Amino acid sequence: MCLFFLLNVAIRGPKANEHQASIVEALRAIPDVSDASVTRSSSSGKTGFGVAERKLVSGLPVSEVRSFYKNKLEQQGWTPGCERFIGDRDRIVFVRNADAAILDLPKAADSQITGEYSLQLWWGENYC
Repeated sequence: MCLFFLLNVAIRGPKANEHQASIVEALRAIPDVSDASVTRSSSSGKTGFGVAERKLVSGLPVSEVRSFYKNKLEQQGWTPGCERFIGDRDRIVFVRNADAAILDLPKAADSQITGEYSLQLWWGENYC
């Protein structure tokens, strides 16, 4: 078991680290809505998957935030994948190659402010 773990890290580790770094850079390249404030940024990865995430707050309507990111992501080669409702959240998934960009917004009427939301880039996981 220990030998398998060491071989996995030695063989897949460098490529995983490279992919994780590319995801972090790709997230940095995606601009945010005009009034957004970043509340937290994080990044973590293993040999088989990883994520880079930005948590934000905006006073703009949900529809405006959603439209902004949809346009920006599509301009950068991301295509709409699927959409999932989880509790009071709406997760809109975009795909590019084997990676996923997930915009997590509150399920709210157009007149409501967005409040807290996040943008995540994942690799090694299938979301659609």
